[in-house]
Amino acid sequence: MIILHNKEQDKLDAVKKVAEMIGQKTEVVGPSDLTKTIRGIYTGSGTTKKEQIPMIYNMPDLAIFVGMDMEMYEAFSRSYKMTGFPPIALKAFATQHNMDWTLFSLIEELKKEHISLHGNSEF
Repeated sequence: MIILHNKEQDKLDAVKKVAEMIGQKTEVVGPSDLTKTIRGIYTGSGTTKKEQIPMIYNMPDLAIFVGMDMEMYEAFSRSYKMTGFPPIALKAFATQHNMDWTLFSLIEELKKEHISLHGNSEF
């Protein structure tokens, strides 16, 4: 499964199509999902945790790969590049370590990593 967020419907549709081509389901998330855990989103249980989220929060372009191995991710990546859309800003694999994090916590961690690797905060 790929957990997704994107404000551009065309890009979101392209990601969904590519996911479908490689046999993966998608789950589109939004601001109302920020307090849900990754596991809760993945299983559909909607498990939440208390989280302090800023009043105005701009969710970034995001893809979280749950239960996918590297070969499946590479197939997704190759096919997505062929769509011509710009890269997805923040990407992560769901792991045992982060499955019980809230979506908000994972996004904030990914932002920090992105800034440390790329030196900018363009999301």
